[in-house]
Order: sequence, then structure tokens, then C-alpha cells
Amino acid sequence: MLKKLLKPTIQNKMLIAILPLLFIQVVIVGSLTLFFAIQEFNTSINQYINQRKNDAIYLSEKSEILDYLQNIHYDLEDEAILYQQRLEELYKGFINRTKLKNDRIYKKISFINKNGKEIAKIDSESKYAKNTYQNLSDNDIFNKTKTIEPNKPAIEIISKDEMLVYTPLYLDLDGDGIVEYNGAIITKAIYPADEFKKAAILSLSLTFVLVLIGAAIIFTTITVVKKLIEPIHALVGVTNELSAGNLDAKATITSHDELGQLSESFNRMAEELKHNINELEEYKNELEVKVAQRTEELEKSNTDLSEAYKKLKSTQAQLVHSEKMASLGQLVAGVAHELNNPINFIYGNMPHLKNYINDFKLLLGKYEDSKIDTEKISDINKLKEDINWDFLLPDLDLLIKDCYNGAQRAKDIIQDLKKFSRIGEAEFKYSDLHEGLDSTLNLLINSLKNKIEVEKEYGKLEKIECYPDQLNQVFMNLLSNAIQAMPKEKIDSKEAKIWITTKQIDRRVIITIKDNAKGIKEESLKNIFDPFFTTKPVGEGTGLGLSITYGIIEKHHGKIEVESKIGEGTMFTIELPIHQKDYSPQKAY
Repeated sequence: MLKKLLKPTIQNKMLIAILPLLFIQVVIVGSLTLFFAIQEFNTSINQYINQRKNDAIYLSEKSEILDYLQNIHYDLEDEAILYQQRLEELYKGFINRTKLKNDRIYKKISFINKNGKEIAKIDSESKYAKNTYQNLSDNDIFNKTKTIEPNKPAIEIISKDEMLVYTPLYLDLDGDGIVEYNGAIITKAIYPADEFKKAAILSLSLTFVLVLIGAAIIFTTITVVKKLIEPIHALVGVTNELSAGNLDAKATITSHDELGQLSESFNRMAEELKHNINELEEYKNELEVKVAQRTEELEKSNTDLSEAYKKLKSTQAQLVHSEKMASLGQLVAGVAHELNNPINFIYGNMPHLKNYINDFKLLLGKYEDSKIDTEKISDINKLKEDINWDFLLPDLDLLIKDCYNGAQRAKDIIQDLKKFSRIGEAEFKYSDLHEGLDSTLNLLINSLKNKIEVEKEYGKLEKIECYPDQLNQVFMNLLSNAIQAMPKEKIDSKEAKIWITTKQIDRRVIITIKDNAKGIKEESLKNIFDPFFTTKPVGEGTGLGLSITYGIIEKHHGKIEVESKIGEGTMFTIELPIHQKDYSPQKAY
């Protein structure tokens, strides 16, 4: 039986799901009923006890007590007896008013003075007439009243059906504001424990009935579930046949309720499945043909894409070359000017050199024609004076020196230009970055001289593995941009500056190029390295300089960052690995 119940059938699953819920429901309902019954029982007890406390406070606050005690205090015994009688009448009336069903609640009410003497009392039955509180000063009950706070009665259950309520009296008899203990009100009331027990038994009986009802519901649920599951078992069998490949399997329809509708839907599904499988086979054949055609088209597209990629790489190389040519074109005027000055030194001094040499020839000729006798010496001295011999000899040295310096300057400019252009270096090589920076600055000397002050702060760097010509192109682009962005008013006021700093941190080098030009707007910074993006006016920039710069730095496994603020200038920071195998740059600044 247990093995049958443990089978993973729908019936068992439903029973497993429903039975615990029903059981929990019954337990919860029964527990709640019992809980609320106990709560009601406790509430009834508390209400009964609190009411007895309130009655005791009510009696302790009656003016007859104060009047009696004040008359005794002032030795007015006749008046005190009168108030004692009034107290007994008050207690008698109070006992008659408070009843529980047909029985009185209070069996006795007593007023005891501070010496323990019972002054006034009322017994509800004759059997309590002899039960007084004489000599209560020696009794624990009386002493207990002296420890109770004012207006906070104490309860004591003295038997299963009796309880005592103690209420101390703290009064100001002299009217001087001093409150003293002056006795107590002690009431004996019934304690209806039997009534409360009856209520508790009734609640337990109700809970037991609810449990029986829950058991009946569980039994009924099991029977209904078994009846409902039988058609589902039959439908499961047909489903297994269909899953095994029998597309002609049909469910038997025995009713027109939800299960009958489910069987009809199953049969329609089986028919549609059979039809769809046939269509799927046809689609499969068509798809194979289309896949073959699409594969041929993709192969052709892949070939076209490869050709396009080759053209794109070629175009990219041409763009890089065009940008370099554009940069070189901007240098032509400055290079021509720089070459013109040293060449002018040579050209301008050549006539003087020619004349000096002719004069030397003439002088030497005279010496050859003369036998250098005394008579000829005066002629030679006169000739020396005519040709300014004393000036000619030292000036000839200066002239030759100027020619040499001019030629040297022309040579240096050509060397720097060759270092910058370095076309055709296709492999990484170790190069000195400071040499590349200085060569680039020399080529830009015409744009910088007497216009922009360049401050260099070079650190100690190792030679790095790189493409030197490409890094020179990076320096040229950044420095050219800084020069072109410099406002005219800063150039005129001699405030224009460019700072170049280098340093080495671990296996990386950091190069910063900073200017105090007009700066770049914040919204343009995010696109500053995009191809064809430029902040220059139309016709003044291709928008490729910084894009090519970014590509070169990325090619060297480095990174470049830009910071700029309008009116304060721009700073580019380049980070490069010393060796290309160390190409994991980390932020070091």
C-alpha cells in the first residue's frame, strides 16, 4: 500500500499537495480556536479581578471613612459612631448591588483602623458574622496592607471560590499635606473558578469537533481526487503512445467536462502534429537547397569582403602618408627660412672672400716682382695700407668661421628633417625619445622662435622599443596643434608656453605635452581622437592628426589621454612600454 502511494502519479502528487494543506488548515483553525478561547478565558479572569480592584478603590475613596477618622482624631466619639453606622449602611448597599447571577459577589466588607481594629463590617451571610479581624495587628494579612501602594489594591486567592482584596488608606487628617497610613479596606469576594473551567471545557470540545470535521474533509477529498484522476491516467497512456511514434493514437472521450475538452484538444493536436511532420520533411528538403545556395553566396561575399579589406588597408596607409605629407608641407616655409639664413651667410661672404683672395694675389705678385730691397719696402707697406691688411687677416678668419657655421646649420636642419621622415622602417627598434623630441622641436623652430617659450623637463629614460618615425609624427602632431591653438594675444604678450616632461616608472615611460592655449570644449573631448573630427575652421584641418596619433600609440601597446580646460590650456599624456613584451600599461600618473 505504501509503495503504491509513493509512486510519482498525478493522484499521489495531488494528495501529497492537498492533504498537508488540509491538515495544516485544521491544525491552524483548531489552534486558533483554542488560543482565542484561552485568551477569552484569561481576559474574563483579568476583567473580573480588575473589577474587584476598582470596587475596592471606590470604597476606599468614600468620604464616610475620612469623616469617621477625623472625628476619632479630634475625640468626637458620638459623631464617629454616626459615621460608622453610615459606613456599614454603605457596605450593605454595595453588597446588595453587586451580584453574580443569583449569588452576591461580596461575602464580607471590613474597615480596619491603623491599630488593626475592625471598625465597620458587613457580612453577606450569617456564617461570616463571627469571622472578624480582631487583633489583626499581629496578623500577616494586616501587616501586608502597610506595604501596598495607595490606590493599587492587592489580590489574594484564599481558596478555589474565595479571594481577598486589600486596599490601604493613606489620608491627610490634619489638612497639613502630610499623608499617613490610617488603616485598610478588606473585601472578601467569591472567585468563580468553576465558571471559567466550564468555558475552557467548552472551547476544547469545539476544537475537537473541528478536528473531526477536518478529518471528514480529508477523506472526502481523497475519494474525489481518485475519481478525477482516472480519465487522466487514460490520457497519459495515449500520450505515451504518441511520444513513441504512433501518430494514429487517439484519446477516448467519456465526458464533456474539462477532461473531455482536454481529450478533444489532444486528438486535434495529434492530427496537426502528423500534418506538421509531413510539412517539416518538405521544408527540410527545401532548406537544404537554400543552404547550399546561401553558402555559395557567402563564399562570394567573403571574397569581396577580403578584397575590400585590402583596399581599406591601402587607403588607411595612404591617409597616414597624406597626413605626414600635410605636416611636412606646413614645415616647408619654416625649413626654407631656416636654410635661407645659413646659405645667405655663405653667399654674402663669398664676394668678400673673393676680393680678399685677389688682394692676396696682388700682394704676393708684388713680392714676386720685387727683390724686397729697401726701395720696395715702402711700396709694400703702402699696398698693405690700401688693402687694409691689418683688418683683412683677422676678418678672413671670422668670414671662414661664419661660412662654416652656416654650412653646419644647414647640415643640422637637413639631418633633423631626415630623422623626422625616416620612411621605410618596418620593424621595432630601440630609440632615444629625447632625440626624437629635440629633432621635432628643431624642425618647428621657425614657429616657436621669439613666439612661444618651450620648457623641457627630461627625466632619465632608457631607450624604448618603437617605430621612431611614427613617434616623431606623434610629437609633430601634438606640438603643431599646441602652436596653432595658441592665442595671438598670449604670443604678443610673451606669455605663450609649452611644457614637455618625461619620466620613467618601472617598465613604462610617461611623456606629457602641455600648453596654455585656449583649450578644448568638454563636449569635444570625447570625440577628439575620432577620424575626421576637428575643432579647426573648415579648410584648416583634415581631422586625421589626432586619429593617426591615437592609432600609432595603440600600435605601440600604449595609451594616450587628454585633459583640457577652456582658457587654461590642454595636456596630452602618453604612456608607452619600454619593451613591447611589457605591453600592459597601467595608469601611473
